[in-house]
Amino acid sequence: MQHRLLTSDELPQGFSYPGQLKRLAEIEALEFQPWTILAGERLREKYQGLKNRYPHRSLVPIAARQDYDDVACFDLNADNIICIIHDYASAGWEQHNKKTYSTFHQWLRDAFEDFLLWGDEEADEY
Repeated sequence: MQHRLLTSDELPQGFSYPGQLKRLAEIEALEFQPWTILAGERLREKYQGLKNRYPHRSLVPIAARQDYDDVACFDLNADNIICIIHDYASAGWEQHNKKTYSTFHQWLRDAFEDFLLWGDEEADEY
């Protein structure tokens, strides 16, 4: 069975996923528009891509936004805070959104708020 999240051998030394994220992957609760929790091959590709595009950063991706090139990441150079990276931006310009989260729980609350707003926008179209 393919690992949903990165394994301890793939993750940077000393980093481990928070329990809440492990649980979401375990129950396959990965889609809540506009965010998608990255898992499997898509996660591995994004992780490698971020390492190649931003070698000065130590980022572990969590989720990608469907309507932008934004990726929520653990920033291991900043005490594992969660930041939003605008992927494919020039190095040095990738963190245009300066909002950060000190815990996965905080980020998840905002992501669910985005989900609720996303649903309201789509409901207004009908």
